[in-house]
Amino acid sequence: IFGEERETLEWNLSQMPGRDDLLAAFEQIRDASVRGRIPIVFWDEFDTGDLQWLREFLAPMQDAQYCAGSLSHPFGKVIFIFAGGTAASFQQFDRSRADDRHFRAVKGPDFVSRLRGYINIKGPNAAATPAGEADTSHLIRRAYLLRSVIARAHPHLIDPVSGVASVSPSVIRGFLCAGSFHHGARSIEQLVKMSDLAASQHFGVAQVPSPAMLDLHVS
Repeated sequence: IFGEERETLEWNLSQMPGRDDLLAAFEQIRDASVRGRIPIVFWDEFDTGDLQWLREFLAPMQDAQYCAGSLSHPFGKVIFIFAGGTAASFQQFDRSRADDRHFRAVKGPDFVSRLRGYINIKGPNAAATPAGEADTSHLIRRAYLLRSVIARAHPHLIDPVSGVASVSPSVIRGFLCAGSFHHGARSIEQLVKMSDLAASQHFGVAQVPSPAMLDLHVS
């Protein structure tokens, strides 16, 4: 696909009421392909709804086409990216080798057999490595997340010349050294957004949410 024009599309399947809405999304993907572009489609929370959506992607993944009634419509070139919302890793999602009747009934093994690869995205909490070693890289992931949320939610805290964010070392230490964030990256985002920063030029301890609000998101 190098050198070819691409178009990025995104849908959250947890917010999609029914199959007709999915067919409408497929039509948009086909329209992009007809315009000579390669759609890169991000399907967020594809594993919600008790895995009801898996069977709908079998034909698109296998033959690059979808069915509407008795008619088949080709996509052309298309790239699907699936992001899960219920499993912490691909291994936890894939129950193809287990005696899981429900996973087989919703066509889980057929869906997995059509995938070309997967990536387990680590969150902000520490997790033991396969060798049982401590995962210290979660500190870097937390720092990236904190910086990213500040840049999006409160860009006025970042000096336009130096690029340095006006954040207290105590606040930084709190985010980096907290035991765990209950809802992963979403908790870091919510904590920054709940902080009293709209009229503040500095992110200090005084701007941090109350203890009761902190308890919702961090240990």
